[in-house]
Amino acid sequence: MKFNWGWGITLFLVVFMSFILQLVYRCTQQRVDLVSEKYYENEIKYQQRIDMEKNTASLIGDLNIQTKNGLMEINYPSLSGVRTGKITFFKPDDSRIDFVVPVDSTSGILSQKVDITQMKKGWWNVQVQWNQEGTPFYSEKKVLID
Repeated sequence: MKFNWGWGITLFLVVFMSFILQLVYRCTQQRVDLVSEKYYENEIKYQQRIDMEKNTASLIGDLNIQTKNGLMEINYPSLSGVRTGKITFFKPDDSRIDFVVPVDSTSGILSQKVDITQMKKGWWNVQVQWNQEGTPFYSEKKVLID
């Protein structure tokens, strides 16, 4: 059997189709996480979030997040009154390990500590949403857990 251009084209097509089929198989095995299961609901409420970020920007000082010794310390801007709200820990590459912690509502305490020893290493988005004296606030920070 002689190798000619017909066999070359056939061999090329077989290799190319094998590559495409393997690529399709691998793509179907990839997990795709949405940022939120309630994506459309959250999109409608986006203007409220912009307003909360404006309220946060008008505060004296900024929300500060520090990690050390297995603890994450969240320092709130100084405002008197009771805080209510939630802290969402969002892992961009794996939504299965996202979790929510309530905001410490103790009046007068300007910081809150969260245990991070059980958290997966890597980048986390920490979304803090709180109300104080009837005014809503929102801040989002990227934090590296190592």
